[in-house]
Amino acid sequence: MQSIFSPPPPTWGSRGNPYFWDYLEAHIPEDITVDNLEQWIKDEHKHLTGQELNKDSSVYVEQFAHGGMSSGVICGSWWFETGIPVLKERLASLTTPVDM
Repeated sequence: MQSIFSPPPPTWGSRGNPYFWDYLEAHIPEDITVDNLEQWIKDEHKHLTGQELNKDSSVYVEQFAHGGMSSGVICGSWWFETGIPVLKERLASLTTPVDM
């Protein structure tokens, strides 16, 4: 399942997003499905930050801070507009049977 994280998106929204992306890649369960992927991402965000991931959230995570203006910030709008849709699309393409 880690293959859905490669290649990374060309833009990130905030500097903490690529670190959260990497965190998710390292922790993705083998039995993840398209139907539960979004909830799993929300659960991991809540586990890391103590806060809900939503379209308006912007949460600082110290372990993801490595310099720059938005260092360590996970941007909820980016995850809902880009990150989650990309991962869902990639996962769907891995799990959809191919017609022969």
